[in-house]
Amino acid sequence: MNFLELAQMTTQQTGTIQGTLPTTVTGQVNRLKLIVDYVREAYIDIQNAHRMWRWLQSEFVGETVAGTQRYMGTAFRDEGTGLPIDRFSQWGIKPDGGDVGLSMYLTSAGQAEEGALRPFDWEYFSNTQLRGVQTPGKPQVYSVDNQGRLVVSPVPNGIYTLRGRYRKTPQVLTANGDIPAMPRDFHTIIKDAALCYIEGFDEGPRIPVYRLRMLPNWSMLEGHQLPRVRWGAPLA
Repeated sequence: MNFLELAQMTTQQTGTIQGTLPTTVTGQVNRLKLIVDYVREAYIDIQNAHRMWRWLQSEFVGETVAGTQRYMGTAFRDEGTGLPIDRFSQWGIKPDGGDVGLSMYLTSAGQAEEGALRPFDWEYFSNTQLRGVQTPGKPQVYSVDNQGRLVVSPVPNGIYTLRGRYRKTPQVLTANGDIPAMPRDFHTIIKDAALCYIEGFDEGPRIPVYRLRMLPNWSMLEGHQLPRVRWGAPLA
């Protein structure tokens, strides 16, 4: 369903609007504007309920600059689309919940020599990799600084291609034809959440976000779009 269809379904099921359903999500006022805004907000809240939703995970690729050690997410491209990243939220997490899983190869040599970089905690990285004179070389380790920048060490001595995962910022519905990126089978959860928000507006306090988990099909969405729970390594 697109944004307009979700707004129309939500409007119809509130039982508080008489007459024609909205024909657009823009330029609405009063009650219809409230409904449109809550549909938009409900989808944002759903996306923020878990940082591991599959539809918000993607892969990045990009090149280092010789002598440059720190990189913003928007410096890279989405590997699937080939376009510059415009919805960067954070460096990604592997499906098992581990680190970014960053890999690198010398661009001129090609992907055949691609290998993994080791992740370091930022405090340890800054204490061991950022002190004294930095000798350029092929990066071997990485971390993420307090400003969310990816930092590699040693300082790149040439052009290397970096590949890894990233999480997108929530998709914001704005136009009639905007289609939520979450699986189509679960689009009605957006409508159900919006109806709960409208009910809270009409009847009393705003419902807490944890109530999202009580919506129909929410557990099915989690099972479909979250990583499987796995046994950890032996303790001894």
